[in-house]
This record gives sequence, structure tokens and C-alpha cells, in this order.
Amino acid sequence: MQTCKVVSQKGRWAYSVVVSGKAKVEYRVDQWVAPVEGCGPLSLFATREAARDFVNRYLFAFNDWRIYTCEFETSAYTCLWKQSGPCLIEYPPGTLFADRIMLRELL
Repeated sequence: MQTCKVVSQKGRWAYSVVVSGKAKVEYRVDQWVAPVEGCGPLSLFATREAARDFVNRYLFAFNDWRIYTCEFETSAYTCLWKQSGPCLIEYPPGTLFADRIMLRELL
């Protein structure tokens, strides 16, 4: 299984495309990243196809997204959350939840 993370690329920094504000996570290649304190877990896609489908369905109007292969540690949580409650109710097909993610290679 080749897991992938879709991020918003701003210069040399990569950020979550779903979560904003204080819960936003900054990703770097070859470095483990965990959720911001008081939030969790992180999300990624089980396959390249699921990541590309997400981009084609939801991010087609934007040009700053990138897809990276990644490593992850599975989370016991089954939804994204922050202190004020759930971030999303429904998730795209192929979504996985992680306690930590490491970006590896840009596709």
C-alpha cells in the first residue's frame, strides 16, 4: 500500500488542505509531524488513486496542492477533531487517520 498526503504547498512549506487556523499543521519532507496540541488525528489517503480522486473532486480550482508519498502511524481515532468538536462529518473514500505522518517523495 502506497499511502499519500495531499498538502497545500507554499514555497518550501507544506500545509494541510483541510484544517485551518490554529489546528493547521506544517509538514516537512523526512520529518515526523503530529497534530497540534488539542487536536487530532492527521489524515492521509490509503492509495495514490484515492489522493488523486480527492484532488480532482475538491481541489481542481486550486494550483498550490501537491501529493507526497508518506509513512504514518495509525491512530485509534476515526475522525478529525479539535477542542471545539469534530472538524468534518464525512471523509473522502480511502481516508486513513494517523498519530504521525512523514512526507517522503513528491509525486
